[in-house]
Amino acid sequence: MERRVSVSAHGTLVTAASFLGAFAQALLRRDFGRAEAMLAPWMRASLPAGGLKLVVQNALGDAAPPTEFAVEALPYENLASMRDHVDEYKSNPDNRTLATTDGSVGEFGPPSYPVPDQLTADTFRGCWRIEFQPDEELEMDDDYSYALYVAVSGENDAMAVGYLEPSD
Repeated sequence: MERRVSVSAHGTLVTAASFLGAFAQALLRRDFGRAEAMLAPWMRASLPAGGLKLVVQNALGDAAPPTEFAVEALPYENLASMRDHVDEYKSNPDNRTLATTDGSVGEFGPPSYPVPDQLTADTFRGCWRIEFQPDEELEMDDDYSYALYVAVSGENDAMAVGYLEPSD
């Protein structure tokens, strides 16, 4: 599902999916500085001491390094449904956050971290799963190396990752 977000200064249509494609490409190239620059300020502030690199390393674990990715839209059509999921499945007894992530997934899947207050109904542009996949020729048992659950925040012609969590 392609969600239109804004028109850039050059008049080209910018979609959240294309923005996330650039974000995933930066992660695939291990360009963590570029990927972190694509995070909303509140997400950068919530990273663990090792930054996005540590989040990815924890999510990857012992899996084969990825060589490609796929971006899939998720069913949360509005921010309220995301917040409702977190409230309904309060499987966060250890106060799981991005800053304390070990790469594992919440019992009921994402979103399980508290949704930042800075991500508002006006700026919410949707949720996606980014799946990072290993080389097919490796014939691995797992279909993917790791996955991330993300929500995009956008104002005017600027977009950022406004929520991020390792996903199953």
